[in-house]
Amino acid sequence: SVPAPRVSAEAGASVALSADGKILAFGAPGEYYNAGAVYVADLSLGSGILPARLFRTVETTGARYGEYVDLSDDGKTLIVGTARDGGGTSYAQVFRGESLYWHSTDILQNYNNPLPPFGYVPRVALSGDGSRAAIGDLQNLSIFYRMPAGNYVYTGGRSDQDYAGGALVFSLDGKRLLAGLDSGRARGEGVWASPETDPTATHRPGAVAILDEAPDHTWSMTRLIKATNPDD
Repeated sequence: SVPAPRVSAEAGASVALSADGKILAFGAPGEYYNAGAVYVADLSLGSGILPARLFRTVETTGARYGEYVDLSDDGKTLIVGTARDGGGTSYAQVFRGESLYWHSTDILQNYNNPLPPFGYVPRVALSGDGSRAAIGDLQNLSIFYRMPAGNYVYTGGRSDQDYAGGALVFSLDGKRLLAGLDSGRARGEGVWASPETDPTATHRPGAVAILDEAPDHTWSMTRLIKATNPDD
């Protein structure tokens, strides 16, 4: 059964909606001492129907499950970000379902080196048809492709602190991904700068990376858009 609302549940911290406006998903990352949960409502059922409640297999304090969510256009694929735990990596959980009936199908693990801090929840994104998924934290960005059998496989991304925790969004066809770099450092000629090796690096100037998919489903960054130094 769905529990009564709790103090500091933060329901609505993240929201996602199907293309037809009927399936609504929203996160409550503060629920149960920041363990978090996600609720899915079928608005076509009318009022008075409780939403489905989704959560981690083990509800871990501090996981903040549901701080970021996304839905496919048909409202049948859902992705949820969760903070890293004793296993060491941040990850996302993918659900498939319809209306109020959902089941977990994939755990998408971000490949972190170094690891993000405990409690940091990765950003997540799905393409409109649910065939591509992305997960990104302070260090790495990982992109996945859904195979004909239904499972997701890793197909590329950015690593070694090349990604810096900003928003993620796919184009309509899922073959282009925008990745915000709002937490990164930058030099005049780029955004990948280490304060240890470059004392002139500017802290958090921000940029947007454009990544494009090749025919074999691998990815590469094709352009970098910067507000303060717009020349690529």
